[in-house]
Amino acid sequence: MERRLGPHASMGVRAVIYYREVPVDIGEVTEISSSAVQLRDVSLKLPVGASVEIELRPSNTRASRGRLRGRVRHCHDGRVGLSIGGGQKASRSVPG
Repeated sequence: MERRLGPHASMGVRAVIYYREVPVDIGEVTEISSSAVQLRDVSLKLPVGASVEIELRPSNTRASRGRLRGRVRHCHDGRVGLSIGGGQKASRSVPG
């Protein structure tokens, strides 16, 4: 299921951001699809290209709804974009 609400909408889901397996910040999910997640209200400046995990939590509960792994694609003005999923490229063999 893909859900897109735009850059200023709220889904009522918070995301705990883990960097190097340590919880470092919490953001609000504004957009989620099978390949990307957009967050807002993130105070920490995450390095572009960093590998992070996010733990999704509905705003009205402390229960976790699972974790996603991704890479930071952009991080500015409290907004973070992550690419998630199978972004692995096949290696090419060089004829020798």
